[in-house]
Amino acid sequence: MILWGRSMGAATALKYGKSKIIVADSCFQSFKSVCKQIAKKNSPNYVPNCLISCVFPCVFAKLRSDIQ
Repeated sequence: MILWGRSMGAATALKYGKSKIIVADSCFQSFKSVCKQIAKKNSPNYVPNCLISCVFPCVFAKLRSDIQ
């Protein structure tokens, strides 16, 4: 069996896949790092990155609990 995954699917295939062949396209290290990167990229210019870094753990915890 061959598993192919893109983005979150690639991360899932690498983490939980039980196949001899796994094709991981555009994988990321962790969901948390992707969320933080997107938050920094899409925040308004007047919001400093240090503020995002301070607030992010609370926002991510809420997001994670909502997903679960």
